[in-house]
Amino acid sequence: MNRRMVLAASGAVLAGGAGCLEDEDPDQDPDPAENDAYVRPDDDPETVPPELVCDDDEFERRSGWIDEDDLQWGDLTDEDGEVVFELRTDSLEVSRGEDVTFTLRNVSGAQQETGNIHKANFDVYTEAGWQDPRGWPDGVPKPITDELWTWSPGESHEVTFEMTEQGVVDGAYHAHHDDLVTCPDLPPGRYRFATAAPDQGDVAVAFDLVE
Repeated sequence: MNRRMVLAASGAVLAGGAGCLEDEDPDQDPDPAENDAYVRPDDDPETVPPELVCDDDEFERRSGWIDEDDLQWGDLTDEDGEVVFELRTDSLEVSRGEDVTFTLRNVSGAQQETGNIHKANFDVYTEAGWQDPRGWPDGVPKPITDELWTWSPGESHEVTFEMTEQGVVDGAYHAHHDDLVTCPDLPPGRYRFATAAPDQGDVAVAFDLVE
């Protein structure tokens, strides 16, 4: 199966989060000091929760498809080392109930293609590794079909999660997002939002959820 770049969105509208496609100047790189655009905290996480275990025996945790060995942080480069997409987060630290926004932008000078942007990994780093806090309460994973999306030079998309149990479900907008639940409750720790591209590989950003 082709690797695809993914974001949780539905065209220009998101359920539970504001989404938009915008034309921007691809020659202007985000400056964290000016645009609140970040990649990940510099330090290791202060809190690493134990492995996520749901008390519902039928619960099936949502699995990811990110290749950890192929993962790039912030900048997604092509085979020539040129940055094609930038993924940024507007916060490196958020509290429960606050919003965090992720922005993906085509910074190349050419049109780019991605797969179904509803496919995105959202994980917390635990003692068992990266785990999605969400899953399927009936134990039956719901499929998300592959689709072709095109991105003009400078085009961007953003998705916002409210850091609550329901907020991270609503932000994962796709045809079956209403079937997801969060179990157990969101623990404090390091969270990651990651996407995949068919040609360039995988890209992620991270932030910390604090009490």
